[in-house]
Amino acid sequence: MGTIEIFSGRGVRCRPAGLSTTFSNCCKDKGKIVKDGMGSSISSIGTKIAVAKGVFTGMKAAYTAFKAGATASQAASSGANALIVGLDPTSIAISLAINFMIDFLFSGCDQQDMETAMLDSSGMCHFIGSYCTSSFLGICLQKAHGECCFNTKLGRIIQEQGRPQLKSFNGNLWGTAKKPMCRGFTPEEFQALDFSKIDLSEYYADIEARAQSDIQIDMGERVNAYLKAVNP
Repeated sequence: MGTIEIFSGRGVRCRPAGLSTTFSNCCKDKGKIVKDGMGSSISSIGTKIAVAKGVFTGMKAAYTAFKAGATASQAASSGANALIVGLDPTSIAISLAINFMIDFLFSGCDQQDMETAMLDSSGMCHFIGSYCTSSFLGICLQKAHGECCFNTKLGRIIQEQGRPQLKSFNGNLWGTAKKPMCRGFTPEEFQALDFSKIDLSEYYADIEARAQSDIQIDMGERVNAYLKAVNP
């Protein structure tokens, strides 16, 4: 549409334990699965959503294998192979993703639950609130968490601290839990932000934490993923 939005996000939901999820907590924090990066200020949330969808694809492959008679370990291997072939290992913590995938395998969680849980546990989402998605005789049987998820942790931090500075967001910073408002900043709004009032210490801490050992792990995952992809 020719509209530029900076640090735009996507409204998503995940469901805590309830009837629809067979009492599984689909919002469970499983650690930083999706790897962050500086990213472009106008980059799309679709990049990280694609990573999250890749894990769901791996889970479906594992479930299909299990239904066909594979053991749990064989099913996990099938899911891991599907995951590795479809993703760049530098974009995801593969070992955590496989554990996440197997943990969710027999739950009542759907694709959006998994996407949101992965992005949220990776520090890329802003929690807005909870709402009821299913009730009976006035009793809520299933709740959901409404969130705005961004392409990077940096995007989430700047959105959280930048919106209160702008009159265009006054009185309605995030919309509602059921209908989140996750739009990015217009160029004019972004230029109006006072970055001296934005605390980026959370993001700086993440950058400092990436020691040489982390880089070596990334490279090891890349090599192993390539070998498994070309020689399953």
